[in-house]
Formats: sequence, C-alpha cells, structure tokens
Amino acid sequence: MLNVRELVYVNKNQDPVNVTWCFTVTNKGNEALDSLTLVDTPLGITQANVTRVSGSLPLAPGASLVYTYAETGRTTSLENRAAVTLTPVGGGDPVSDTDDKAIFAYVFDPPYGVKVGQVNGFNVIRWNMVWINNSPITANGVVIEDPIQAGVTYRPGSLVCTPRGSTVLVGTCNDANYNLVSKVIRVEANFGPDLGATTEADADNELVISFEVTVDNPAVSQTFENQATASWDCNGDCEAEPLTGVTDDDAPGGTDPTPIQFIPPVPIPTLGEWATFLLGLLLIAMAWRQRRILG
Repeated sequence: MLNVRELVYVNKNQDPVNVTWCFTVTNKGNEALDSLTLVDTPLGITQANVTRVSGSLPLAPGASLVYTYAETGRTTSLENRAAVTLTPVGGGDPVSDTDDKAIFAYVFDPPYGVKVGQVNGFNVIRWNMVWINNSPITANGVVIEDPIQAGVTYRPGSLVCTPRGSTVLVGTCNDANYNLVSKVIRVEANFGPDLGATTEADADNELVISFEVTVDNPAVSQTFENQATASWDCNGDCEAEPLTGVTDDDAPGGTDPTPIQFIPPVPIPTLGEWATFLLGLLLIAMAWRQRRILG
C-alpha cells in the first residue's frame, strides 16, 4: 500500500531532505468499500493529512485510491508502515490491511566512528574506532580508509578488525591492508543495520578497528590527529543522489578529527643516577654541618 521503494541517502551532514510518501489503496474484493480510515503511526498522520491524487469513494472492486503526503526536512532514517480500514457498502465487518514497510535511510546516520588515542609505552599510540551503520538497511561494500599522518609510522602487525553481529569483513585485516606508498589503511566490510544506535553499547552489528603507530620523535611534545573516512555506493538501489558519499569518524554532534596530545614520559632515574643524587645530598648535609660546627 505504501508505494515507495527503498530510498537511500549517503550524506555526511544529514542535510534535510523533502520526502513525498505515496499511499495506494486497492480494493481486491468483490464489494464496494467506503469510510476510509488511514493511520501512519511513524509519521504521526491520518487521512486528514494526506492529499488525494486519484480515485474516489466508494471504492469499487479492482479500483484504487492514491494519496500523497509531503514531508519536509527529514534528517533521520525511518521504517514507515501505514494501515487502512474500510467498510463494505452493503454492510458487514470492516476490512483492514497493513502495508509492507517503506524505508528512508541515511547510511551511517549519524556519522559515527569515534577514534580514541592512548599512549601505550614510550612512543606508541593505539587508535581505536567504532563504525556503526545507524540505518534500517544493510550496507554492503563499505570501504573505510585511514591515512597515517606525518610524524608517526604504522606499527606492523598491530591492525585488528573486530566485526560483531551481522557485520562481516570483506577480504583481510592485516598488514596487507596497509599501503606503504600512500600510507593508508584500507578495510572493507558489509554492515548490518543498527537503526537508532549511537554508541558501541547500543549497536549489535558494529565494526571495531584498532591499530598502533610509533611516534617518530618521542622526545618532543606533539598533538596527533587521525581521521578516517567511510564510503559506500548503493549500486543503483538508491532513488536520489548522491549515490556515493563520505562520512567522518567524529562522534554525533562532535567535531573532527579527534586529537591526542603526546607528552614524552618523564625519565625514571637509573640506580646509578639515584646514587649520584643521594651522594650529592649527603655532601651538602656534611658541608652544612661542618659550617655549623665551625660557626
């Protein structure tokens, strides 16, 4: 009844989109029907909110009614269902039906892949990012690319990908995913849907990617930023442009990229250095005591 194909947007900024929902009601019985009641709970509308495009009541057998509803500024994904009830003109119990769902989806809605840096040892930073497909559809062939910035070097053997739920990796997740020339990590995965999820705890089908870099000059205080992007092409299944898009790995409502400040650890004195330090204190104390005696 809800005559809308799967409508998909890949949009970094979740720009508002105007959506026209089309409702087609067809009488498949042998009696004329009247007294239409239409309820679309996800949109919060009834027949009072829709516009008739064609057809009329009573609805003859085999005939159809077409209604539309113009929604403005949608910025979230939606699984939409509507229900109708009509009453036979000749009397009898009302008949009702609920349609198959119509989907409007922002893939990676909102963009989500929080990157957290942690100093691990003297000159190692470990990056962890979580990717969540907060939409009602599966996104196959999502490519995540993470360029390694200047001042750090990818640590071989450190790349780990942990898919959860229905999300699965495509290909490998090891050193072969790192390009030594472009210095970019590239991982591909098929993401299961997690409509409404905005945190790792909420999502069931996320992908966690972790890797380490070594700081080239660990003696200097520095701030590092590591920014990944995810791209997806719906292969012609989308109804509206753009068919491809990019999202950044920032938290919902946050800024990107996510920086980490690297502060060189304070050196711990060796046993010899401690001995020299204590000897110096002892000499100072002896000199101070001798001075008091002579005074």
